[in-house]
Amino acid sequence: MNLYCIKYFIVSKDQIVQENKVSQDADYFKKTLKKNSNNIIHVGAHKFIRYETDFFQSVSDNLNFLFHYMETPTIHQKFMNIDLKQVFLTLEYPQEIIYQCIEKTTDGFACFYYKEMSSLERKMLDLAKNEVVYYKDGQKMYEGDTENGSGKYFSNDGVLLYEGHFKNKLFHGEGKQYIPYGIVFEGQFENGKKKGFGTFYQEDRKIFEGNIEEK
Repeated sequence: MNLYCIKYFIVSKDQIVQENKVSQDADYFKKTLKKNSNNIIHVGAHKFIRYETDFFQSVSDNLNFLFHYMETPTIHQKFMNIDLKQVFLTLEYPQEIIYQCIEKTTDGFACFYYKEMSSLERKMLDLAKNEVVYYKDGQKMYEGDTENGSGKYFSNDGVLLYEGHFKNKLFHGEGKQYIPYGIVFEGQFENGKKKGFGTFYQEDRKIFEGNIEEK
């Protein structure tokens, strides 16, 4: 059985969750699953043994909640490779079967979601760069290319605070910042601060326009 990666998460030690771009060129993108018995499977060249404990269970549960529109799957089988510090789970959602691989890293965990796909489904995979970073409680923090591109930044209660261009994860270039009391600034940013021409609005009414340099 050939499986293809459809989602890829990184969980840091402080439990910040980042959804990464899936690359078809990466080693993790395609896995071959072979079932030897009810207790042994091979994923690629690696052997996994069935287990029934809650190894990595809290990590799995939290990510599964984010992965599939807030639906909780039924976990049918759990396998572990101690040497690789990995677990491989079979998840049943109402619409489909998903395979989850979680591995321990030096900085936290990596989690990959796989499914069987036809060649047409693989061609239709959306591989556009659209990374998502979450707060500990599951609320979205960043969306888009916030390293060096366009994206959005949210508060920990889900309120949009900024949308526009980023450079080195700082507001930089053209952007729009949402400020309390219904105030919006639209204009230029440099290294995380307002700098250059811009306009302040309050409830769609222009209240100031001109050059600004935030200290």
